[in-house]
Amino acid sequence: MASPRALGSPAQPRVVTVRDLLRDLNDGKLSIELDRTGAPEWPEHRKRRLLDSVMRGWPIGPVYVAAGTDQRRTVVDGGQRLSVLRDFVAGKLDVDGRMAPRDDLLREADGSLYGELPAGLRVAIDDYPLVVIEFEGLTASELRPALVRLNDADRLSPAQRKVVESGAFGEQVRQLVLAAADWGLTSDRIGFSNAALAYEDVIARVMLSAQCRDVRAAASDSPFSVEWFKDARPVPETVYQEVSEALRNFLSLPALDEPAVRFAKATLVSWLLLLLHAKRRFGSTIEHYVGYLMEWFEPQRRRLAAGIELDSEAPLRGALAHLPAVEVLGIFNERAAVEALTVGSITVRDTILWLFLVGVGGAPNATAPPAPLVLALAEELSLPRARDLDLLLTRAAADREWGRWE
Repeated sequence: MASPRALGSPAQPRVVTVRDLLRDLNDGKLSIELDRTGAPEWPEHRKRRLLDSVMRGWPIGPVYVAAGTDQRRTVVDGGQRLSVLRDFVAGKLDVDGRMAPRDDLLREADGSLYGELPAGLRVAIDDYPLVVIEFEGLTASELRPALVRLNDADRLSPAQRKVVESGAFGEQVRQLVLAAADWGLTSDRIGFSNAALAYEDVIARVMLSAQCRDVRAAASDSPFSVEWFKDARPVPETVYQEVSEALRNFLSLPALDEPAVRFAKATLVSWLLLLLHAKRRFGSTIEHYVGYLMEWFEPQRRRLAAGIELDSEAPLRGALAHLPAVEVLGIFNERAAVEALTVGSITVRDTILWLFLVGVGGAPNATAPPAPLVLALAEELSLPRARDLDLLLTRAAADREWGRWE
């Protein structure tokens, strides 16, 4: 029978001082990897609170290290704590000595840098003991679920936990999130942070839709996604590259530089699905129309959600010019707020975005699918007797032909 170590279990914890860990970082014997559990970058207050705990001698949690076959050691959890300590010792952070409970020594050190502290306090920081738990024998796709379980990350929803524990597929998603951070996938441009792996959740849904060729696969209640997560298979490289290109193009749209263009997780899923599907249908020129639509659509639907009248008319053409835009925007908002990631809500939002995309001229002609379906639905929605627009949209979205990609 194999030993626990051979199965990839962590080694026995060992205690290492802050001085020794920082020396290993500076010497290149140890490196820090971006957080694998989706935690956002710490604010300044939290950094100083960690320093306060260290100076009081309070525990701050273990550091997890992965040992590679090439003898390289990487901090895979606890990196933000080590980064704070390194920055403090380097003189980049000062002490907040006013934190409760009151401590006279820390109060006197308020505003001081590391080099300005009394010698005894500096020694206490240098000798502060950190528990280090080292992993051997775990692949990249096994490491993240192991960390989540060890940390008992109850802040993750069941859907987000599936991404974490989905093996090679989850690692593909993580790598794309890391790449997208350089392309502009940040809270100030998107509207929400990656707390609790929100970006991974979005990209996993989009990637599964691309693999399945159906927007329904992005839903939490999709049987396809349930099976895919269970199997933990990676998507083919062609699908990965397609989603990667679409995400990069999306994040390059000038519309995202407008302060009023921001998303929730559900609406970001819908826009990415629209761009990915439309590119398959019509080619890369569709990006212009998606960006043009977004510049009007997002600010106006947000005004509507806030109870404020629209400040410009929908830029719709031809047969779509008579679409009851305000009412349809209201339905989009409703489907983005309640049960937003179910099959029903995702398909209705997708239907609405296609109505507007064709309406601004996104389809090359009236016969290019799905334009015929969109135009027929627009005509039905625009009839004076059309009372229950939500029901009409729900029926159209429930059509099995809707949302399937070429």
